Amino acid sequence: MPGIDGYELCRMLKQDKRTTEVPVIFVSALQELHDRVRGFEVGGVDFISKPIQREEVLARVKNHLQLRRMQKNLEEIVAERTVELQNAYETVRKNEVRYRSLFNDALDMVHIVGLDGKIIDANLA
Repeated sequence: MPGIDGYELCRMLKQDKRTTEVPVIFVSALQELHDRVRGFEVGGVDFISKPIQREEVLARVKNHLQLRRMQKNLEEIVAERTVELQNAYETVRKNEVRYRSLFNDALDMVHIVGLDGKIIDANLA
C-alpha cells in the first residue's frame, strides 16, 4: 500500500467510529514475533503470514465473525439487564419513599424490632 502501512491503516480504522468494531485480520509476508505483536497492539484480531492457505483464511474469518456476533449479543443482553436493574432500583426507591412516609407520619408509635429483640428504628410518635 503506497504511503501507508497496514498498521497505520488499522489504527485509522479503529479511530473511526464507523469502522472501529470491524475485526481486522492482518495478512502479511512478515514473519517476526514483533510484527505480529504490533498488529495486535494497533487493534488487529488475528495475523496470518504468507503464503496463505484459503481454508485457513476462511476458517479464521468465520471464527472472528462468529465471535463478533456473540460479543454484540452479550452487549445487547447487558444493556437489557441494565435497564431491568435500573427499573427495579427505581421501584425499590419509590417503595422506600412511600414506606418512610407512612412510617414517619403515622400517628401511632411504630417500631422495628430485630431478631435479637432490640429496636432498630422507631417513628417520632
